[in-house]
Amino acid sequence: MRDIFFKIGVLIFLMPLFMSFSSCNSQTDNRYDIYNKGKKWEYNCKFYSSNQQVTDSFIMTMEVKSNFAAFISQQIPIVYEYPDENGEMIKDGTGVVVDESYISIHQPRIGKLTFASILPMPSIHLPLESENVVESYTETKITKSPFKELEGKTVKYKITSIGTDSLSFKDDMIKCYIYEAKQLNMIEEVGEYSMHYWFNEDYGFVRYLFFKPDESWVDIKLRDIINN
Repeated sequence: MRDIFFKIGVLIFLMPLFMSFSSCNSQTDNRYDIYNKGKKWEYNCKFYSSNQQVTDSFIMTMEVKSNFAAFISQQIPIVYEYPDENGEMIKDGTGVVVDESYISIHQPRIGKLTFASILPMPSIHLPLESENVVESYTETKITKSPFKELEGKTVKYKITSIGTDSLSFKDDMIKCYIYEAKQLNMIEEVGEYSMHYWFNEDYGFVRYLFFKPDESWVDIKLRDIINN
């Protein structure tokens, strides 16, 4: 009997989450219905030294796939898969936020890509064709981080929309909106990080370019999309 009441209580607790999640999705412009279940993105990831030499490269996949972290935060669930420092495949489960006014995505942030946790979630304002925001400011309170210097601290960022660009994808040149995100504080503690990211209306976030304090950088670029 106690188990029955426990299950009922769980359902009552979860029901508002389901309703809120459905309501949020129903308000989104259909033009930006990009992140659908079963869809998989493949990215080329290349690491460059300060003297422009490739030091590492691998394929990373991102799939719209159930994971607990996204469920409890009412996000569209995504799972990244890529090799760790020993070549073993790791899975990084997180999510995408799709709202009527913006789209925001968690980039992968463990293993070889731990440094990305210093930077904000890439985001764009909707609708893109009438976007008037040139600069915006955001901040994140870091509760837990592989960078111990950041734990308990608030990191501030500046995000700037810097125009459009044509990016090569397969046999096409696709129109993308480009943004720059810069870290504004905690520079003495961890160094200065920044990134550029590209967004396409059909494919979503198609490229990330990360710049590190030691003048090395990482280029993550879309190579294919698979619809299962």
